[in-house]
Amino acid sequence: MALRQEKSPFLQQVRNELRLRHYSLNTEDQYVAHIKHFIIFHDKRHPRELGAQEIRAYLTHLAVDKHVAASTQNVALSALLFLYRKVLGVDLPFIDGIQYAVRPELSTSKSRFIRAKVTKIGAPCCPRVASNPSSNNCKHRNRYLNKIAPRIVPVSLCLTRWIANTLTQAKNGA
Repeated sequence: MALRQEKSPFLQQVRNELRLRHYSLNTEDQYVAHIKHFIIFHDKRHPRELGAQEIRAYLTHLAVDKHVAASTQNVALSALLFLYRKVLGVDLPFIDGIQYAVRPELSTSKSRFIRAKVTKIGAPCCPRVASNPSSNNCKHRNRYLNKIAPRIVPVSLCLTRWIANTLTQAKNGA
């Protein structure tokens, strides 16, 4: 596997610092992408010239204009903190006033509806059953439903699609 190389010596320095600290390649790619986007967002000014105000503006831009998920905004913040603390050696002040991305909430009525549908229709109750649809009975059903129904954190892609279809049907009144 060939290691990724950057045209920019600065971004290559960031990659080298990430590798030195044994970050995963996926994390390395995401951090470099966020740092590159941060630099481009501020008209290709060097990050040494930018500070907490510019970081606040960029993170707010991600939430308000780009409508990114809260986790994406958190990764961007981590990437910028890594850049300033580890690569540039700059100690930033506390960054307040950031407009944070809103985590989507599922109402309790939708949660109850999905739980009832999962139990009634017999959707795959766990990843083991999702991979083998012929055995739709599983002793893990109650434990699994108790785990996912209050928060709706689907474990299998099959279940994710099923929940999306169920919500669409509920919305259309079917």
